[in-house]
Amino acid sequence: MNRIIPKIFNGTRQLVISETFCCDPNQDVRIFLPITQEKTAELRFEFKSDADASNRHVEISKKENILILTLTNFLNTLGAALTKPVELNIGKDRFSLQIYGTSTGKEMLCLTLSLFKEESDNG
Repeated sequence: MNRIIPKIFNGTRQLVISETFCCDPNQDVRIFLPITQEKTAELRFEFKSDADASNRHVEISKKENILILTLTNFLNTLGAALTKPVELNIGKDRFSLQIYGTSTGKEMLCLTLSLFKEESDNG
């Protein structure tokens, strides 16, 4: 039987990956995204907490060819999400990243990441 693979769009952006996984927020999470057959982008997620639990945000930095996203205050049992997607440029491509997380304790974080690619005018 042939597998049906849907194409999902949000406006002009196509969903390229959406994953839900659980991890230990005391450790970094690394995701390798194949951009072309020759090129792979690495995203590294780091998790932090501060005194103001309502202050949720993502800081983006780059070290060599690694894009580092530091998520602050995502360890919430009710869930935490960004109100705006994170905009990323990887090579010549433009992406937006949506993040949602719920915590079941200091050693378990379940994240849902959805990465959308901006479709070019020529498809």
